[in-house]
Amino acid sequence: MIRRAKFWPLLLSLFIPLAAAAQVAELIPQAKALMAKQKWADAAPLVTKALAEPGNDYESFLTLLELKGVIAAMTATKQQDNKADYRDAFGKMLSLDPDRRLKGKWPKKAQQAFAEVQRKPPAPLEIETSTATQANGKVQEIAIGLKGDPLHLAKTVVFNWRTVGAKWKTKPVPAITGRVAAKVEGGKIEWYATVLGENDAELGHLASSEIPMVDKAIGAVADPVPADDDFGKKKKGNDAQAANLTPQEKTETPATEVEIEKPSHTTWKSTAGYVAAGLGIVGIGVGSVFGVMSNGARSSFTGAKADSMGTITGITRAQALQYQSTAQSDALLANLMWGIGGGLLLVGIVLKVLDIVGGS
Repeated sequence: MIRRAKFWPLLLSLFIPLAAAAQVAELIPQAKALMAKQKWADAAPLVTKALAEPGNDYESFLTLLELKGVIAAMTATKQQDNKADYRDAFGKMLSLDPDRRLKGKWPKKAQQAFAEVQRKPPAPLEIETSTATQANGKVQEIAIGLKGDPLHLAKTVVFNWRTVGAKWKTKPVPAITGRVAAKVEGGKIEWYATVLGENDAELGHLASSEIPMVDKAIGAVADPVPADDDFGKKKKGNDAQAANLTPQEKTETPATEVEIEKPSHTTWKSTAGYVAAGLGIVGIGVGSVFGVMSNGARSSFTGAKADSMGTITGITRAQALQYQSTAQSDALLANLMWGIGGGLLLVGIVLKVLDIVGGS
């Protein structure tokens, strides 16, 4: 039987990241609804709360900066000058996406404030490729270049890397203007990097797990084939690893194989759908755990030893009552979590379908 003292921290670690994304997906439309009614003061704390949530994706972060800038522009008066606030918000938005335009149909005052910042925007944050460090037939360091960023938005660069066919490894590195590097080791390295800002908001990325950057050392030999893949099954390797490099390959300068791309934009329905479905799956899993715990408690008193007269001798009456109570409470929690999980999963599917239909 699982001990509850150890179970709940594990449960929280699964729910917290999903809950943060779900909360942002709810706060953005709530703030927009209040702003549509020109309730700027009521919308402001919702935007502030959403910006403070950890791990905002690229599109959500830009949307929140737009809302913050509009609110600051609309609440600026002669007595309360909010120019610094809307210049900061709109400036950050344009630094991350110089071609960005206001998505909402905001009052003229907000549009004029944005146009003011747009006439003299801050330098953009640029993410560039940088030459890898190599020696003795091994890539020893992968790197990106950060340019611009006069507003000091970039805080961390998270490198994800692997030798061909191996599992991904993660290496967070403090962000600085210029070359940002991470230590690695391998003849041929696949990798991608994500730039994070305050509260781990996504500011941009270079490549992806589906289309990674590739750095190959001069004179490299094939890296060892991993004994196990992600599913624990033996791998036979592939032709690229098994084949010997040709003399031409040994003299070639490593080349970058992908271009820099901006994060794909997603709607709040899509994000909320994925989050709701994820929470639903977790809820069903938690319900299953409680179901197992309930069955264990029930079998403890239904399977207790009895004498020839049928009298229970394996456990005391107090223990039997305790097992029965535990079985009932765990069964109730299991049914509750199954219901909540199934409902969230259904909501997630509906939101995703609505997003697809709306975007088609």
